[in-house]
Amino acid sequence: MKRAAYFLLLFLSLSLGVRAQSRLRHRLDSIVRERHLRERADSLRFRMDSIIDQRNRKADFDSLYMERPPYDWLLRARLNAYGGLIRTRNLISRSDLESDMKTTISLGASYKGISLGLALNPAYLIGKYNDYELNLNSYNNRYGYDVAFQSSKTYRGTVENERGTFTLEKGSMKQKMLNMSAYYVFNYRRFSYPAAFSQSFIQRRSCGSFMMGLTFLGGYLYVPSGQVGGNPSMRITMGHLGLGAGYGYNIVTQKDWLFHLSTLPTLVMASRNRMKLDGERLTMSYRFPQVIVVGRGAIIRSFSNYFAGMTFVVNNSLVGNRNDLRLLYTKWQARMVFGVRL
Repeated sequence: MKRAAYFLLLFLSLSLGVRAQSRLRHRLDSIVRERHLRERADSLRFRMDSIIDQRNRKADFDSLYMERPPYDWLLRARLNAYGGLIRTRNLISRSDLESDMKTTISLGASYKGISLGLALNPAYLIGKYNDYELNLNSYNNRYGYDVAFQSSKTYRGTVENERGTFTLEKGSMKQKMLNMSAYYVFNYRRFSYPAAFSQSFIQRRSCGSFMMGLTFLGGYLYVPSGQVGGNPSMRITMGHLGLGAGYGYNIVTQKDWLFHLSTLPTLVMASRNRMKLDGERLTMSYRFPQVIVVGRGAIIRSFSNYFAGMTFVVNNSLVGNRNDLRLLYTKWQARMVFGVRL
């Protein structure tokens, strides 16, 4: 019995020792893996920082007129509002339509100029929003762009023709439209678009610049039959490409206020319009001039490492002709912004 008890105690001791060694080995392996992952993450972050820093050092600008903020992180909150207007005219009819204003709340973070953001629409979350809109923009000192895609069923207003004046109710017309505008700044070393619109630069002295611009407007409008005083169905498909030049100016006050205003008119160089009336295809001839004008403005107040203000972008397009159909389309976007640099 004593020998059996001795061997049992010896077996238990060896088993416990093996288990303890196994747990210790597993813990050591886990520590090594975690350390290896941290080292790889640190190496990747170091390489990314090196690439970003090298890119930023290549930026060519006059430090007397603008500068990069001495912070790596930028956190930003925005209240965004969007809307649209449509005016049509021809020899026998006219319409004046307006979409619902759309409001979103967006949060964004930027690390050394690399940004990521998320936008939420409160009306969509409670089921009271049928439109949707996608907005992309990039503002650099030398060049940048705005892209806005809108799908809307909320246009409403009045339509006049030879039969009288009728009301177009919300949901009667479908619209999908793509607006794109790009700019190139000639005096990019001293005049900063990002200072006004993305706050990744700070404008230190007032300055302006001539610009070149490229714009595109494309999409369609569709009204089913019977929606406007018994009229037949109508579908208008369009595509317009414009090229032009404009001017922008940044005013900087002694109390760190920044006021920006710019306009970029473009002449439509290529145009394709089609209209279907009750299934019959009609060609809408091109008449000079047709223009697309992009206007931008901003008011930004900087204090310590904080900033606040508002910006707006307006796209005005006047295309078509009075004999077939002339269309004035306005797409606007306004933002209130508050942020901190860390």
